[in-house]
Amino acid sequence: MYDLIYDKKYLKSLRKLDIQAQKIITNWVENNLLNCEEPKFSGKPLTGNFKGVWRYRIGSYRLLAKIDDDKLIIFAINRRQRRNI
Repeated sequence: MYDLIYDKKYLKSLRKLDIQAQKIITNWVENNLLNCEEPKFSGKPLTGNFKGVWRYRIGSYRLLAKIDDDKLIIFAINRRQRRNI
C-alpha cells in the first residue's frame, strides 16, 4: 500500500479551482489512489525529461505524481491544453 503525500504546490493550485472541480478531483483521488495497491494502473508514465512522473487524467484536468518506494507524491495539477503548455 502507498502513502499519499500532497505537495504544497498541489494544494495551492487545488485551492485556486472552483468548488465543483475541487470536489471532483478530491473524490477521484480518494477513490482511485488512496489506499490502492498499485497506483500505476490508473495512470500513464511520462517520458523524456519527466521520466519517473505519472499522469492521471481526471476529466479535463491532469494530475502529476511521483511514485517513490511506498510513497505517492502528488505535486501538480494542470488544465491547459497540450498545445499551450
